[in-house]
Amino acid sequence: DHFVNIDRLLSDIGFDAQGTWSFWVKGSIGQGGEIISLSKGDADSYFSVELGENGLLYFGFAGAFPIPTWYARAPLLKDIDQWVHVAIVQDGQRPRVFKNGTELTIEFLKAEDKTKWFLAYPHFDNGRIGCLNSNKKGDMLFLESALDDIRYYKRALSPSEIKAISSDRGKTQSPRIADQHQPENN
Repeated sequence: DHFVNIDRLLSDIGFDAQGTWSFWVKGSIGQGGEIISLSKGDADSYFSVELGENGLLYFGFAGAFPIPTWYARAPLLKDIDQWVHVAIVQDGQRPRVFKNGTELTIEFLKAEDKTKWFLAYPHFDNGRIGCLNSNKKGDMLFLESALDDIRYYKRALSPSEIKAISSDRGKTQSPRIADQHQPENN
């Protein structure tokens, strides 16, 4: 059960109205778990990016929020053990998700206000890559898949920027795009 603590990142992204999460994931149907989670440790409210055992990507704001939330899913894994680039973008109007540079159709499971991003939820006090920590339950839902090159951008990346990142695997370890944040392993 491994994870990366990204608590220190929360104060930097907590006032963002737009942003992009970008990462590579390699998994199989039947392997799931939490990819990214930002939460209030003593409450059942969190931002989640989860790989379902069914190969679907679940993402958004879930739990007991006092303000409107959104939560969605999109198909992600079909092939076994293939690296897939994922970008989750909030442009201030709506969330979008890209797989290998191509925008996917999102199915909203909850869509009270699709414009919300971290600015709307400044109370988050813990962040994890590879598991969830929420509601005083400790670290759980550990990811069973491989992750690589996880980044947060303080702006909405364009489709062409996302395509360039997804096409760049193996050519360079650090695409040069402004305003990127890479979590440190604690």
